[in-house]
Amino acid sequence: MTFKGFSSYFSYLIRLALSNCIKKQEEINDKTLFNCTLKKQISVLVMDTDGDGKQKAAENAHKLLFPHILTTFTNLEYLSFGPSSFWYQQLSFNISSPTVISSTLLELYVCLNTFIDCLYLLDGRFNQLCKFYVKIEFITISRLTINNKKKLPNLRSILLCSDISTDLYDELIVPLLHRMPNLEELDLSLLVCVKTIFIHGNVLKTIDERSFEHKFFLQIAQSFPLLRELTVVNQKRQTDKQIRKSKNENKDFPIIEYLHLARLDLAGAHIDYHEQFLVDTKTCSPNNLRLSMNYQSVKKVTRNFRRNTTRSNCAKLSDVYLFRQFKFPEHLKDYFPNAKVF
Repeated sequence: MTFKGFSSYFSYLIRLALSNCIKKQEEINDKTLFNCTLKKQISVLVMDTDGDGKQKAAENAHKLLFPHILTTFTNLEYLSFGPSSFWYQQLSFNISSPTVISSTLLELYVCLNTFIDCLYLLDGRFNQLCKFYVKIEFITISRLTINNKKKLPNLRSILLCSDISTDLYDELIVPLLHRMPNLEELDLSLLVCVKTIFIHGNVLKTIDERSFEHKFFLQIAQSFPLLRELTVVNQKRQTDKQIRKSKNENKDFPIIEYLHLARLDLAGAHIDYHEQFLVDTKTCSPNNLRLSMNYQSVKKVTRNFRRNTTRSNCAKLSDVYLFRQFKFPEHLKDYFPNAKVF
């Protein structure tokens, strides 16, 4: 059955998945394809935009198809707009902003070419958006001027990833996150570089990966007070901890509190981040926290589950997932008295 023949058969249809949409562009744009009722009742739409190796044609088709979908389905709440093919996987608006506006869209999943494309979609045109999952090819500065300061109070969950490194985390990513005062779920998968810096005034060093310092986690707690889930993936040691040791400084850090944190994943993090969240002079964990950790790291930080300064936070845990270990010592359960250990 062709696209044109199916609309009359599904009078109660609310979810729709379309594949190979680039090849069927003319039929999708045909105004006779969807009757007025069907346009209004579709609330969930999954698009598979296969470019078939023709990069420029796919780019132009994506740019036309995206706003057309949102103007066609006027009550759309969920849109997944992305290709499954290898060829030209990013939606790009180049120098022209999309004119589409939707007051019903709640969830958007999309692959974009540049960071400016992301800012276009978050300039207030989707004012009810709650979840935004985006993969961006290039996180770079643009000369274009758009509304990149408007708050996004309804946005509760964001996943932002990029496979190409960027040195503009502070300039672009942080200001974007500050526009989301009610964010509860944050998932960043980025390759962050820092600019070349001088150390001690005479040693030039390029740092390829940025460590997450105590101040960084403090800013997260202050910027996202409703944060419920946090995943830390970083194998670089904390530098401020090493500097304090070298200077024999014993001054305590300000204690960080995540009042609403329910899940914390440290399984892919350096041992320093296990200490960051377990030592009670650095972090005060909430009750009933579900925590994933590397067994050898937590064993070392807690000094074989006998350290007093990590005991209080461990006693607040409800579920503990310890990776890379199958057998645990008997006294471990006493160190996590209120938790199920997996």
